[in-house]
Amino acid sequence: MRATIIIVDTAPEGAPAAPWPRHAAECLDALSPAEVIAVPNAEAAAEAAREAALLGVDKIVAAGSDAVAHGVLNALMTLAEIHRREIKLGLLSLRRPQEWSRTIGFPRPLMRQLAVLKAGHVMPFDVGLVECIDGDGKRITRHFLNGACFGLTTELRGAWDGPAGATRHGLEGLARMLRVFKERDRSWVSLTRDGYELYRGPIVAGLVMVGKFYPGLGEVAPNAEPDDGALDLVGLTGKLGPAELGWLARVRPGWVGASRRWTTEQGAEFNANDTAGPVRLDLDGVPTGRLPARFSVLPRQIQVIVPAIPVRLMKPAFQPLSALAKRAAVAGNIRGN
Repeated sequence: MRATIIIVDTAPEGAPAAPWPRHAAECLDALSPAEVIAVPNAEAAAEAAREAALLGVDKIVAAGSDAVAHGVLNALMTLAEIHRREIKLGLLSLRRPQEWSRTIGFPRPLMRQLAVLKAGHVMPFDVGLVECIDGDGKRITRHFLNGACFGLTTELRGAWDGPAGATRHGLEGLARMLRVFKERDRSWVSLTRDGYELYRGPIVAGLVMVGKFYPGLGEVAPNAEPDDGALDLVGLTGKLGPAELGWLARVRPGWVGASRRWTTEQGAEFNANDTAGPVRLDLDGVPTGRLPARFSVLPRQIQVIVPAIPVRLMKPAFQPLSALAKRAAVAGNIRGN
């Protein structure tokens, strides 16, 4: 079985994206026959993955970041379904665990990760689909593996990055963020499902999740199952003060304060509309477009490499054998090389 490892070779500002040189030899040896393709960003990762798939590669390993996995996913979703189902998608974490790896309980030690990837046991997982607006005002369609994020969090990130050619860091970036932060109480978003409005108002972080974890925000959807055919809508709503900014990366559903709360909903389709000007949209931590957006789920589209024990059985809660026998995932949804 041929494998292609796709890795981002540099991070922003030219810093190394991951300690790949130290581990290249053992990764190539464990996954042999294998090749490595170094890319600069998620878009290039998508191009490399599609080319590898068309050349007949059986296993594509996204290494180093969730952005790479996002690009690979979108490349695979352009293939015919019969072709896509023959390709195994693996996630390799070289520094810190990728959010999708955390969702499926992938081991942290590199050699154990490589053993799982070599074994190649897979389960079919859901894929999120979003129709949104790109920077030129055109309607586009993209896919996501972890989830989608929109609201004050993406507005602050966008202000820090600035427009094309703007200063990314320093006083100008901070000034842009401050201007956005001053508008934190405005009615940013309207969220609907089946024609009914679920929420309207300021939203710190609106997330539509396939998996449990979102890059930079941690475990935002602990009840999400990546193979249940549903999306989990999670929203941190209310006001955000200066003291809370430092806590944002550590928020969890159920965290309740005097002026903030979480909303949670589950469904196969959601709509998000901006109510006071454009709101940026990120997918899997990658800047993608802006609202309005329509989110839906495509059940069991991607063959993701998992540890031999099915994902749902990794939970510590005891289940009797009679209950386990009824779960098709145990017997029918896992296969190896």
